[in-house]
Formats: sequence, structure tokens, C-alpha cells
Amino acid sequence: MLTSSLHMQHIRLARQMGETHGWELPRAFDSAEEEFRSVRTYSGLMDASFFGRLEVQGKDALDLLHRLTTNDLASMRSGEVRGTLCTTDKGRLIDCVYLARFDNALVLLVSPGQEQRIAAWLERYTILEEVRARSLTGESALLTLFGPESLRAGSLILGEELDENICAERDLDFGPTRIITVAASRWNAVHFLVQSNLAETAWDWLSRKSASAMVRRVGTDAFDLYRVTTGMPETGKELTEQFNPYDLNLLEFVSFSKGCYIGQEVISRIDTYQKSRKRLTGLLVDAAPPGGRARVAKAETEVGVVTSWTGVGTGGAFPALAVVRASDVADGDILQIRTDVGSFRAVAVGLPLTRGEV
Repeated sequence: MLTSSLHMQHIRLARQMGETHGWELPRAFDSAEEEFRSVRTYSGLMDASFFGRLEVQGKDALDLLHRLTTNDLASMRSGEVRGTLCTTDKGRLIDCVYLARFDNALVLLVSPGQEQRIAAWLERYTILEEVRARSLTGESALLTLFGPESLRAGSLILGEELDENICAERDLDFGPTRIITVAASRWNAVHFLVQSNLAETAWDWLSRKSASAMVRRVGTDAFDLYRVTTGMPETGKELTEQFNPYDLNLLEFVSFSKGCYIGQEVISRIDTYQKSRKRLTGLLVDAAPPGGRARVAKAETEVGVVTSWTGVGTGGAFPALAVVRASDVADGDILQIRTDVGSFRAVAVGLPLTRGEV
């Protein structure tokens, strides 16, 4: 199992450790439900080193990424951040990537465990272009503020006003740091990317500053609750080649005015002819996930599949995500979740879930 540069500190401070995407990380520092309430309303500080990081250099790097992915990247200036999708030639999802344009390189924040796959995907389409991609995951730590007020919290911690979707290099008290802010409909975050040898001092510094800004440390259980209740897709669950951007409502990362990209013809056809028949919905299930495949049924008819199901309850229910037939499921519908060990009751809810629902 992989461990972050903060592993020994986590063992000492965390209430519970656990596995996340092949990494051993804190599941909670205190109560997962209390940590979730903090990130639901304000912000939390997490060791997000399990997310992949790539550095892409070369004079053709931005142009290649613009031509391969769904969003308009050609107009990006140095210091900007933009989300985009990597898709197959059939318009199916590979990953949702956040690209930060620094003066001397592009940094790609990718899903957990996806850095090698994205690097290989780029290499596959690199012919004569001058592009070099390398993983930063093993040599760095990613320390992240996330939640609806993360920009405000980050501004208080740094003593400077942070804007949405920007990146900058700063020499903070503990050493050089790449700062990347993300403001999307389902993910608001301030990332601090530091070299591994600075991780411990960076975490201590951020923890002290965060406490002064009323931000608490949180574990992966609170993050997963936040992810599911906001509808943020995860690799291997929602971000798979089973679905396209329409199925998950990821159109904020798709430009319909740029030129061609991988999968563009299929995605444009879906848009033109309104061919998307699926949608991502939230669920409130009356039980914890028993494991194995889970299917969604309405009045004895199967209408979709559960993609994520949290093992930590909140408000008396266990939030989940499902991709369902859009014509068959409406918010408020009573559904059955069918598993190998039995059926469970669930209610379909819109995304993001409101504070009154969880």
C-alpha cells in the first residue's frame, strides 16, 4: 500500500487510518460526520496526495492538450487553471483533469492512480510535437483545502486575496509552493503542491494557519461524503468508459465552439440530436453498502446502476450516486437498491444534496 510523506504524522494524529485508492491515509481525525459538516458549510484541510500529478513541458504541450481534450485551452494565459475532459474516440470518459499553466510548465491534477494512464494517452497522440510528461506524484505532496468557502479560507491563511481558477508560485515560510485554486460547480479547492521533503513542515504550518482560520483537518471519509453529496465523479466509479459527459452532467468542461478533439464527433452528435438518455442522480439509502454490484429499480423495473455508495451515514441515511434512465427517475421517487444480499429503500434526490437532506 502506498503512503504519503506525512504517514508517520497521520498515524500519530488520526483517529482512524484506512485505504483509499491504494493509499493508507487518515479516514478521520475526529468524527467523520463532524468533519463532513465542516467541509459542507465552510472548508477542511486534507492530505490529498492520493490524487495524481503530472508535469507537462515542451513548446507544443498546451496546443496538444487543447487538440486532444474537450475544453478550450488555447486561450489560457500563464497563471490560469481550467478543467477539461479526456475522452475516448467514442466520446466515453477517461478522466476529468485540472490544468494549471505556470510560466515554465503545465501541471495536471488527475484522478487517483491515473497519472500513468494519462501520460500514455498523451504519448499515443504525440507524433512530431515537442511534449514531455512526467509524474510528480512520487516526489511531491498535495495538501488541499476544500469546501464552499475554501478560497476565503485560503486567503485568510496566506494573507492575500485568492481568485478563482488561478495558479501561482510562492515562497512560503516552509519553502517553495505551487498554489492552484479550483472553482467548479462541484469542486472548490485550494491546492498546495510541495516537494516531499517539505511535506511535514508544510502540513504543520497549514494546520496551524488553518486552525486560526477556523478550518479543521479532515480525513477521506469526510471527503467521500462531500464528493458524493455534491455529485463529484470518481475514477473507476463514474469516470469510466461506460459513460459520456452528458450522462454525468460535465458539460462545464466541454467547449462546443473549439475545433476537433478526441471524441468530439460523438459528443457533438449527442448534443445536436439530444441523444443522452441517462443522468447522474443522488440517492439517500436506508442502509450502508453491503458490497458488490448494486442496481436501481423502480416498481420492479431496473432503471440504473449505483456508482458510489458511502459507508458513513449522515442525517440517518447513506448518500449514494447512481446513473439512471432520465425518463424513468425524478427527484423524490422511491426506489429499490438491489444487491446480492437483498434490497434496500432509497429516495432519489437532486445534486448537490442540500443541507436539509444530509
